[in-house]
Order: sequence, then structure tokens, then C-alpha cells
Amino acid sequence: MNRSHVLTLLGLKVGSNTSPLLLIPPPSPPSLPLPNQAFWAQLAFEELHVPAFTVLPAPLASLFALGATTGIVLHIGRDRSEVSIVTDSIIRWECSTTVEVGCGDCETWFEDLLMKDTDLDKNLQMNLGGDGTWEAGQKEKMIKEVAKVIWTECTGDDLEIPPAEAGSKAIAAVTAQAQEDDSFDVAKK
Repeated sequence: MNRSHVLTLLGLKVGSNTSPLLLIPPPSPPSLPLPNQAFWAQLAFEELHVPAFTVLPAPLASLFALGATTGIVLHIGRDRSEVSIVTDSIIRWECSTTVEVGCGDCETWFEDLLMKDTDLDKNLQMNLGGDGTWEAGQKEKMIKEVAKVIWTECTGDDLEIPPAEAGSKAIAAVTAQAQEDDSFDVAKK
């Protein structure tokens, strides 16, 4: 397909462009193979007529947005999470890793916690007017609804997280508690 045809389909009219272009590919290594970078650069200069073009890996973009050049970037996806180590604006791919734990695992773990919560069980029974026993699949359905409400209402862009204290070098502090049993721990994995 002709590139000018794609631009016409998108409704882009390219004349003289004075704005530079920044491309941030997905965070997984390799960030963007060289042939793809060459294609995007050719498209940017020849078709979009940009005066400057830069490819910036996502881990660097994340740190630069925080005003840092060294740090650990954690990208949590649906089924996996990627940890990238950056030292003085250099991504250390040999130290970076991908872990097969994502938001889906956290949601499953959270639903399991809700299933084991006896107080929630009593409250749901009381609100349903039940006699203390559940019909087949009824409790699971109710727990999924409760979890869905919590994930949609208590998370998102409008959630306010207090900023780190002035002068603090840590962006976020996490406290760990010892777990008494050997059950599956998403955060530990």
C-alpha cells in the first residue's frame, strides 16, 4: 500500500512540517529492530517532512518523565511484566527481564482473597437474605461482581497517589509482610 494513500485515508495533509517527531516503541527488547527504525525514519522525513526524528525506548521515556536518568522501570501488562534497568540513560538489556505475571494474575489472586473473606461472605449472605448456604456458582458470580466494581471504581487515572516527600530519593516505598502459609504470592513471584 502506498504511504501517501495511507496518509490520505488518515486525513493527514502534509505540507511543510516544523514539528519534530518522537517515536516511543513498546518496552520489550529489542525495542525496535534496525530495519523498522529505518522504515519509520524514512516515513518521517520523506512523507511527513519532519525536521527531526528520534526513537526513544519506553523505559528511558518513563524515567525522563520523572526527571531521572537512572532507575528501575516496571511495565505491568495483562499477562506479563517487564523490568528494565537503566543506568545513566543506558538501558541495561542484559539486566532486564520479563516475568509471566500481569494484571490478570493480580485480578485472579484478588478474587481468591475475596472468596476466602468470611466477613464479606456474611455481608453478601445478609444482603441476599440467604440462609448461610450458596447455590452452585452463586458465590463466585457475586465475588466476580464485587471484584469488578473494585477494579473499575477504585483504580484508574483519577486515583490520586500522594507524591513522595521532598528530598526523598525513593519514588514509592513498599513494605513487605511475611506470609504465614506457602500459598501463591503474585508480588513475590
